[in-house]
Amino acid sequence: MLMKKHKGKCPICQEYFTSEDNLAIEHMILQSLGGKNNMLNKQLVHNYCRHTKTASDGSCERKRN
Repeated sequence: MLMKKHKGKCPICQEYFTSEDNLAIEHMILQSLGGKNNMLNKQLVHNYCRHTKTASDGSCERKRN
């Protein structure tokens, strides 16, 4: 469902997914910022894109505190 939603591309880097990619499901709007835990607020991304986004959006810091 999420693969189809994004037409086979990672919404962060815009590269197509391949069978060798490690993928992750993440919230588009963080739950700590009011995002819901439903399919409308989830996206399929490359795992390395998720780590990059997480490092830059401050969610790592919120989890530690």
